[in-house]
Amino acid sequence: MQGLIRVGVIVYAVLIVSQGTKPLLIAAGFVSVALLWYVVYGRRGYSRSSALVTLVRRLSEPDYGVVDLENELLGILMERDGIKEDRFDTIIMNAPVLDYAGMVDRAKVFEDVSRILAQRWELDKGKLNERFLNRENLTSTIISSGVAVPHAIPHAIVEGESIFDIALVRSRFGIQWTDTDVVYTAFAMVGSGDERNFHLRALMAVAQTLQDPSFSEKWNRAEHDRELRTAVILSKRNRQP
Repeated sequence: MQGLIRVGVIVYAVLIVSQGTKPLLIAAGFVSVALLWYVVYGRRGYSRSSALVTLVRRLSEPDYGVVDLENELLGILMERDGIKEDRFDTIIMNAPVLDYAGMVDRAKVFEDVSRILAQRWELDKGKLNERFLNRENLTSTIISSGVAVPHAIPHAIVEGESIFDIALVRSRFGIQWTDTDVVYTAFAMVGSGDERNFHLRALMAVAQTLQDPSFSEKWNRAEHDRELRTAVILSKRNRQP
């Protein structure tokens, strides 16, 4: 049997060569195009889930509201992955997003985050900004161990009750966090004193999210706010009851 296989391979090789160089060049061209496609697109890791969601969104948006549709599609993906929504997921679904088009510094991020969160919770913008700065000056909130690139989780404690929120921050060009450190992602948290326990749970949830290799891939590939939130929600972490 092996002898027949060898003979068959030799015969086909002779036939291919006898056709001349033109068919070989055409075949080589197809192979080159396929390799180029893989390098440009395949290695980016465009997941089947993302492609499916994009397709369904495009087909359904004329018939359903965009926001409701996005939430429903996210719910379907969560159900598929066996994710039971917890309070952290709910906060992320409604989190404000700052996606900078260029490089910024930490002061700019704190200023923008403080303005948005202060408006959402009727807080003093200046005081909130000061809390973020003071906390960061006390101890850096950069996380770098075990992750591909450094991230930051700045947080501020404020007066009041039942206050907790998170702002998602991304800059593909980098955020100059210190004189020597650049981060590309930040989860800015604000919470009142009575939310201390959940504050710790949220910090743990973010830390686990950043440890998930698939998160960085989805986060970096996200094209708009909803996809950034989805990248966080679909990350692998321990859900709280």
